[in-house]
Amino acid sequence: MVPPIAEQKRIVEKIDSLTTRTAHARADLDRIQSLALKYKARIIELGCAGDLTSVWRASKSYPKPRRVRLGDVAQSFNYGTSSKSAPEGDVPVLRMGNIQNGRLDWVNLVYTSNSAEIEKYRLENGDVLFNRTNSPELVGKTAVYKGERKAIFAGYLIRVKCGPKLLPDYLSHCLNGPAGRRYSWDVKRDSVSQSNINAKKLANFEFLLPTLDEQSEIVNLIETALSWLDRVSADHAVVTELLPKLDAAILSKAFCGELVPQDPNDVSAHKLLVQTNEEMETLKAEPRYRQKTLSSRKPIRRKTTMTDLIEVLESRKGWISASDTARELGIGDGSTSDEVEKFYGKLRECVLDGSITVERRDDEDWLRLQSTKVA
Repeated sequence: MVPPIAEQKRIVEKIDSLTTRTAHARADLDRIQSLALKYKARIIELGCAGDLTSVWRASKSYPKPRRVRLGDVAQSFNYGTSSKSAPEGDVPVLRMGNIQNGRLDWVNLVYTSNSAEIEKYRLENGDVLFNRTNSPELVGKTAVYKGERKAIFAGYLIRVKCGPKLLPDYLSHCLNGPAGRRYSWDVKRDSVSQSNINAKKLANFEFLLPTLDEQSEIVNLIETALSWLDRVSADHAVVTELLPKLDAAILSKAFCGELVPQDPNDVSAHKLLVQTNEEMETLKAEPRYRQKTLSSRKPIRRKTTMTDLIEVLESRKGWISASDTARELGIGDGSTSDEVEKFYGKLRECVLDGSITVERRDDEDWLRLQSTKVA
């Protein structure tokens, strides 16, 4: 559709206004993920430091948490199987890739059917899995096995069985929190491409140990906050996918004449063409005009964009809608307001110089080269 010049200006102003707002929204969305990660880390840090439950603890008259060494409150530390796994089998073998964001991720599994291996490395509810070998950034990540399904664990993991005064979920948060991550970074032993933390170093990890009741309260507060942040992240992903579609919808409405109100006082491109043709007929009646032949006229010099516009119409060899013409010239999703205005300007020039004919059909203008014959 070729709207009047006044409407074109309103369309460009509206596009500028809306795309500016979507750009601001995109910038704000880009910050959400990093803020969510920082908030998660801070919540865990406050929980493991006893700050989240200080008021709760005082109301219960519980003692302050005491600093302990993990080896003193854990029952055992065991390495996993080093046997080769298979794509199929009776029992999955959990590997370092199955620990994601403090939880077990039951995808990309490998399996074993070796009964001796299954018996020796079988996981039990509450086992804490510590990733002892990985890249420097990921070594030390931890998750708790909660009996989701029968499984064993691979050699790059250490299984920690907690003692009676230590909750597995509390230990997992302490190891995944800022203090645990710093400890892993400090004690890891680096090789060419991987880092390693052995069971002895893991056992030397020190942390604050509150009462079992307070550990349970801390875990509950942390899990509630993390669940809310996970929902925020999920909403962020949905909105991030919708923003490009919103930009496309803005341009689509602009080309269909639905973005801004139409003013009946505006002179349409069709009427402007009629007026131009009438003026041309008046000029042809003048003697000076009749002395000039078509061969004496200088060819119209067009810019590249105008040439592309003519080429699109030549390739169709007939009528084509203005909106389809714009799309073939790349004016659509992702186009700037300057590009839209430039397209309208070039189209208007072609209409005024007589190289393009415009015909109004329902609510849209259709275009054709002046020299093209309609079958």
